[in-house]
Amino acid sequence: MFSDIWYEAKLEILDDQGRPLAVDMTYRAEDLDYGQIFGVKKGDHPVGISVPQDSRAYYIERDGFYYFYAQNVNSEEYDKDSVQVQYKNTSSFSLRVGGGVAFPGSFTYSQYVPEKIKNDYERFEHYLIGEPSADVSDQMGALIGWIAGSAKGYGPFTPPVPTKLVDREEVHGEEPFTYFINFKVPECQQADYYQSLILTDPVPEPLHVDQVKVYDADNQTDVSSYFSIQTSEGTGNQVRVSVRDPSTDWMYGRTFEIRIQVHKREDYTFGSSNIVSNQASLAVDQNSPKKSKTVRTSFYYQITTEAENGSITASNLKVPAGGSMRISYAPLTGYYLKYITVDQKVIDKNQHLLDYSFTKVNADHHIKAVYEKNPVVTITKEVTGKWEDFGTPVFLFQITGTDYNGVRRTYYESLEMPEQFQTGQIYRKSFTMKIPAGMWTVREIPVSRYALTGIREVENGEVEGEKVILDTKDHDTAKATFCNTLTNYSEFSHNDVEINFFGKQVGR
Repeated sequence: MFSDIWYEAKLEILDDQGRPLAVDMTYRAEDLDYGQIFGVKKGDHPVGISVPQDSRAYYIERDGFYYFYAQNVNSEEYDKDSVQVQYKNTSSFSLRVGGGVAFPGSFTYSQYVPEKIKNDYERFEHYLIGEPSADVSDQMGALIGWIAGSAKGYGPFTPPVPTKLVDREEVHGEEPFTYFINFKVPECQQADYYQSLILTDPVPEPLHVDQVKVYDADNQTDVSSYFSIQTSEGTGNQVRVSVRDPSTDWMYGRTFEIRIQVHKREDYTFGSSNIVSNQASLAVDQNSPKKSKTVRTSFYYQITTEAENGSITASNLKVPAGGSMRISYAPLTGYYLKYITVDQKVIDKNQHLLDYSFTKVNADHHIKAVYEKNPVVTITKEVTGKWEDFGTPVFLFQITGTDYNGVRRTYYESLEMPEQFQTGQIYRKSFTMKIPAGMWTVREIPVSRYALTGIREVENGEVEGEKVILDTKDHDTAKATFCNTLTNYSEFSHNDVEINFFGKQVGR
């Protein structure tokens, strides 16, 4: 049994210039009684059709329409006999209404339709385009009036879809930041008010919740008192925000913003990834929750660097949490590495002469390299005797020892005395060496005509026989004077040092 009497109406929305105006629309057919039939054209592509789960309305598809109807029902429970249709970004849609299959014999238009419905129909009539497929009787007029009078308000087709944003996509360590979750509660008739509205946010494990507040997003008013706010503790926090009383009209048509302030837990250690992500979900009544887009936040730490008398990798470097960073450093010319500190603690510089690597970074760090001038070793030659023009006296010194890095080193230095001096005259001449800090043993290589008579004027060192041990590891300078006297002359040349060069041929 199906109606063959239809009235088809097309509703169009135009702007003030008469051009189609595409908007999101919701249409409600309320209280289907006594065989009334409501048809929705499939070609208009509705994005949502909602019938209450315990509805007494029936559904069928035929000749390009979705039809909803009820038989022999006369009920005041409007929400159980209602159908709602939602359109997305459209400027027009078509509806059909019909009936007659189950009307009681005593039914008349004047008996069934209250005065308000008649008035609504008169206001709605000029929006209808086209002609009815049959003469408009009192009965058909009742149906059109019913549709016109019921086309009002917005129904809860699906839960609102929340949007989630974060005020910072990159966060430094434990600094606090805020998630913003927005959703709009659609306008709704009282019969369609929600029984519950609950938003949940599974805060990622690395984060701790500091504060949760709810605002009316349109006027930025704190409305937290209208909501029950719970934060559960566990491996990670979970925020649950629910409306205390959804049966009042204060929230319908409003947009809300939930602000969740969080910070990284101090005891959490990032591993292979420094990114946290999550999404909020909003559930209305028993419907499946609607989820926001996933929000991602990355974490970093900073390494500050400092160098005295040298260069070092730039300061305030951002290191992804859990990541690694290599810091390089070098001295100015003539300087050596005295010590390195990491987070104000001295480390073994011999293990990190040129660089230091931070690994599994889960905190800010500071590194400082301190360089000192290479210490100066001063060796003085003091001789007595008579200088004759038979060559230039040349003296050779060997300096051996271990530098501050534990490296064994040997140096040679020669000293010439071309100046003339007389018998019994004391003549002095010095040379300096800028060598790494360390413990150095200095001895004079013996020559044939000058005899070593002693080592004196020692500064920061000790004499051991015919050599002196100088300490520049803990001192910036060290000195010693080697004293000689001319013992055998015999008119031979003073030149006592011969330099020979040897070559080596490498076979192919």
